[in-house]
Amino acid sequence: MTPDIITMAKAINNASIPMGAVTTSRTIHDTIVNVGAQSTIELFHGYTYSAHPAATAAAIATLDLYRREGLFEPSATRST
Repeated sequence: MTPDIITMAKAINNASIPMGAVTTSRTIHDTIVNVGAQSTIELFHGYTYSAHPAATAAAIATLDLYRREGLFEPSATRST
């Protein structure tokens, strides 16, 4: 099973500061971008903390740790 939309929050920056993200399949992304009005923002949902420097730094550090420690590999092998 492959999801069309995934929302995520705490795990992307170790819950050290508020941050969230949304990822979609290429089909949904292209539909929103290509069918929506030219003057709209894709997936508009509010931008209170968008690209907040502390949240972004925490996310980068957390993702580096996940990569360095190989934390995604066990679940990747179980998904096939």
